[in-house]
Amino acid sequence: MSALLRFGFRVLRRHVWLILLVLLLGLPASLWFALSQDRAYQAIAVIQIEAPQINDAGTGATITADRQLELIEQKLMSRESLLSMIDEYGLYGPEVPRDQQVALLRQDARIEKILPAEAAFNPNVQPSGLNITVRMPTPELAATIANAFLDQIITEAEARNLSRAARTLEFFRTEEARVGAAIEAKEAELARFKEANSDSLPEAIEAQRTRLAQLQETQLELDSQIIELQTGADRIREEDLSRQTSLLQSQRDLVAETIAGIEAALAAAPEVERQLLAINRELEQLQTEYTAVTARRTEAALSNEIEAQDNASRFEVLERAEPPFYPVTASRKKLAIAGGAGSLVLAIGLAFLLELLSPTLRTAEQVERQLGVQPIVVIPVLTSRRARHRRWGTGLLALGGLALALWAAIRAFGGQLSGLLPFLGRSRTS
Repeated sequence: MSALLRFGFRVLRRHVWLILLVLLLGLPASLWFALSQDRAYQAIAVIQIEAPQINDAGTGATITADRQLELIEQKLMSRESLLSMIDEYGLYGPEVPRDQQVALLRQDARIEKILPAEAAFNPNVQPSGLNITVRMPTPELAATIANAFLDQIITEAEARNLSRAARTLEFFRTEEARVGAAIEAKEAELARFKEANSDSLPEAIEAQRTRLAQLQETQLELDSQIIELQTGADRIREEDLSRQTSLLQSQRDLVAETIAGIEAALAAAPEVERQLLAINRELEQLQTEYTAVTARRTEAALSNEIEAQDNASRFEVLERAEPPFYPVTASRKKLAIAGGAGSLVLAIGLAFLLELLSPTLRTAEQVERQLGVQPIVVIPVLTSRRARHRRWGTGLLALGGLALALWAAIRAFGGQLSGLLPFLGRSRTS
C-alpha cells in the first residue's frame, strides 16, 4: 500500500506542470460557465373555482368551467395580450424581436388546471382550481407577472359570466318578440282567410247542404207553378199570364243562381279545408315555439339574476404569488465547485494516463515487473541546486499565473462572485 502511495506521489510530482496547466485553464473556465448561467425564479399563483350555489341544468345560460378556462387561456395567450403585458412590464428588452418575445413569454408562463382525483376515471369532472406558473430572471418580476395573469383571469371570468348571461337574456327577449309578431300576423291571415271563404269552411258545410236541399225544393215548386200557369193560360188574360210567368221565372233564376253559388262553395270546401289546416298548423308551430322561447327567456332571466347575485361558478384568488427566495435553475456555486472538481480529476487522470503510456521504467519495481530481472544497483537521479531552483521558480510562476487568473476573474465578476464565494462578500462589507 505504501509503495502504491509512493508511486502516486511520484506521478503527481513528475506531471505537476500538466496538472497546474489543466487547473489554470479549467478553473477559470468552470467559473466563467457558472457565472454565465442565467438565474430563473419561479412564482406560482393559485385560483380556486367554486361550483355554482344554484345548479339548474335547465337554464342553459352557463358553460362549464373547463370550457370557460379554455376560452380565457386562449385570450390571455394571444399575441396582442402578451405584447401588451411585455410592453407594460418591459420584459426581455428591445433588442429581442417581437415574435421571439411572444414565444419566450408563452414558454415562461404556464396556466395549468387543477383536477380532482376522480378525473382519472371520470372525464366529465370539472377543474377545481388553476395554477399560474411564471419564470423570470428576478423574484419580484416573477411574482409581478404571475399576479398580473391572475388578475386578468379573474377580471375576464367575471366579465364573461355577466356578458354571456346578459346576451342570452337579450337574445331570448328578441326571439320572444319576433315569434309573438309572427303569431299576430298568422292570426290576421287566418281571420282574412275565414272571412273570404266563410261559405266553404268545414263548420258551414252542413248548413250549406241543408240550404241547398231547401233551395232545390223551392226550385221544383217554382217549376211546377210555371207549368201550371202555362197549362191554364186559356183561362188567364195574356197580360196577367206574361206578368206572372216573368215573376216566377225571376224567382227561379235567383234560386238557381243561389244553388250554383252553394254548389261552388261545396266544391271548393276540400281545398279550403286543406289551406285552413296548413294555416292552423303553422299557427300551432309558432305558438309552440313561443311557449319554448318564453320558458327559455324566463330561465335566462334566472341565470342573469344568479350571475348578478354571484351564485354561479366563481373564480376566487386562493393564493397570490410571492417573490421566491431561491432560483429553480442549478446553483452557480454548485456548478463552479463541480467544474473545479472536474478540472482536478481531469488533471490527475491525464497525469496517470501519460505515466501509463510512457515506456520509461523509472523504479526497480517496474523493471522487475516488466522485464522479470531484479536490478543489482539503483542509482537515484541527482539534480543540481541550480536545477532545483529553476524547477521551484517555474512552479511558483505557474502558481502565480493561477492566482493572477483567479484575481482577474474576481475583478471582472466581483458582484456575481459574491454569491459563489460568501467570504468575498464578507471581506468587502468589512
